[in-house]
Amino acid sequence: MKNLVKLFMREEPIAGLAIDERSLRLMLLGPDETDETKTVIKIAAEESLPEGVVERGLLKNPAGLAASLQKLTEKTGYTPTYVVLSLPSELTYSKIFYFPKAITGEKLEETMMVTIGFNLPVKPEDVYLDWEKLDTERNELFLATIMKPVADSYTTALEAAGIRTVALESHLASLTRVIDIKTKSPVLLVDKSEKSTAFAILKNGIIRFARNVPKKLGEAELALEIKKISDFYESDDSAIAETIDMDKARIATKFAEHPEIKKKSQAWMASAGAAMRGLLPRGSDTLVSLLPVGTEKAYEFQKGMIFTRFISDVVIGISAFFIIAFLGSWLLIASIGNNLENQVSGLASLPLAKDAIAMEEKALRLNNLSAAVADITKVSPRWSKLFEELRKSTVTGITISSVSISSPSANISINGIGKTRDQMNAFRKTLEDSPVFSDVKLPISNLDKRTDIPFSMSMRLEKLDFLYIN
Repeated sequence: MKNLVKLFMREEPIAGLAIDERSLRLMLLGPDETDETKTVIKIAAEESLPEGVVERGLLKNPAGLAASLQKLTEKTGYTPTYVVLSLPSELTYSKIFYFPKAITGEKLEETMMVTIGFNLPVKPEDVYLDWEKLDTERNELFLATIMKPVADSYTTALEAAGIRTVALESHLASLTRVIDIKTKSPVLLVDKSEKSTAFAILKNGIIRFARNVPKKLGEAELALEIKKISDFYESDDSAIAETIDMDKARIATKFAEHPEIKKKSQAWMASAGAAMRGLLPRGSDTLVSLLPVGTEKAYEFQKGMIFTRFISDVVIGISAFFIIAFLGSWLLIASIGNNLENQVSGLASLPLAKDAIAMEEKALRLNNLSAAVADITKVSPRWSKLFEELRKSTVTGITISSVSISSPSANISINGIGKTRDQMNAFRKTLEDSPVFSDVKLPISNLDKRTDIPFSMSMRLEKLDFLYIN
């Protein structure tokens, strides 16, 4: 009940969880206890992942991830019910699409659906995809995708640990909310690791370009790649104002002073950005989420699951109450019955008055008469059952004018009018299929009439005991 109230009162917190090859990072934000208008870090904890659990972003060992999640929650004393999950950017594909400003609303959605089929590097049915309209002067949509098995492997592992994913996004999408960039002009981010080199261009907090090279680049290769990307982007937009090495990137000031984050702030950007998204009201979160359903529907589904469990607990509780009440009533009635039986036994030993003897004789005669009536009822056919069966078998367009039968074993004759011959045949077929009737006959007559055709048909009862009380 407590969880249900918290959920519907929007008290259920949503944490940010970032996963990479080396570690898990969990962050939970919430209002300051002394000033609810301020947001502070409630929890910031990390746990290393054993080698081989995640390779090139892919989850290879779900059991290893579960063990690290267990250590992380034990370390913090907190197991999140809901998380915004942030995964390595190399697992996702993103692109911005431009459309004429005249295309809006449902037409824009329809146009995007058609466009996707011709522009994705993979089949649309093999990925989870989502898009959002960008707040720019041009009519732009930002699209992101992730392979279904990849996303499912992570969400299934979290679900097994009791953690539900309400939104899934890339590290790059998460860090755009918290990276400290002073300029509104395009900025090129370069993220170097032992196995890959990632590039991204941000402008006003929007991902304008993203590329991942699956190897570590040397200095000359890196410089050449930066020049190619800059030239490509600048041919369609303004010049790159700054190139930022992610090893030297700064996190927003409100996070930077936290003792856990201060050591390596750039490593906390993805989880901090995911936690920032967790503060958004679920009903208004229209950001890209790479799940089978959108963020709003995913959260509503999770609320529905909790509500269902709550109702199930209530039903079980009410059922238990009625079972106990039934047992109590049964014991009470049994006790009263025993008392009455004892009293009747006591009365039986007393001498009977003359009036009591006369009343007993009348009761016996009444019982005998009731038994005789019951016997008569059993051998008397209940014609209402026949008429009820005929009523249920009558199809549209058939009007029965008369039914005659002399005895249960005799032929049943039916006269009526059929709207069409097809309806008359359908009526005959319904009677033939009925387990009650047999030997159904519908002679062909009035061949000159196409509608409102008089007919006479006959049949018999399949089982005579159908008309009697068992």
